[in-house]
Order: sequence, then structure tokens, then C-alpha cells
Amino acid sequence: MDFSISPDLDKLRCEIAAFVNDRLIPLKSYPAGCDGHEHINEDLLNKVRAEAKAAGLWCL
Repeated sequence: MDFSISPDLDKLRCEIAAFVNDRLIPLKSYPAGCDGHEHINEDLLNKVRAEAKAAGLWCL
């Protein structure tokens, strides 16, 4: 059985990892973007959702 990842799937995996590293993880150090429960505020969430959709990374 071949468990290797296809080039297309590996490319998608790298794109997702880059988006998470570049756009999502830095939000942890942006306290103004969160509410008192450390949830991302709605305006910022909508912006990041739009970026994910534009990058083709939404609802994979």
C-alpha cells in the first residue's frame, strides 16, 4: 500500500501550514483582537475568514 502524499496534496498542506503560521498564530499576540474569553473578535474573524476564502483554504 502506498501512503505517499501526492504533489497536489503536499502543496495544499504547505499552503495551509503557511496560512496558519503567517496569519493565525500571530493573532495570539494581538490582545486587542480578542474578547475577555480569548476568543477572536468578530470583525477580525470575518477578515481572516475572507483571507482564507480568497486563498482557497475555506471549507476544504
